[in-house]
Amino acid sequence: MEIKFYEIKRRDVTEGLMKGVVESKGASKGCVKVKSGKLYIKIKDKNLKKILNQPYTVRVREKDKDGKLFLRTVVHQPGELEHLKAFASGCWQFGYLAKIKR
Repeated sequence: MEIKFYEIKRRDVTEGLMKGVVESKGASKGCVKVKSGKLYIKIKDKNLKKILNQPYTVRVREKDKDGKLFLRTVVHQPGELEHLKAFASGCWQFGYLAKIKR
């Protein structure tokens, strides 16, 4: 598995009928590869590297035995495969875009 990270490039558009902010894929910030259970991290961006080296918390919706929904907090530690997957799906919150190749 390989995850490539890019910055999100934002551009204000105020011409014609389009008004607002357009987001697109920006410069490459590095990649993380997983081979035979080992992580190979090649990240150029200091902020992204800092985020990847911190625990990442996600909230998971689940049902109890009565069928009621509840939220469970899961903390993924750096270096875990689940940590990378969770961060890749939510990295837009930090201004990054992830492209996952399995």
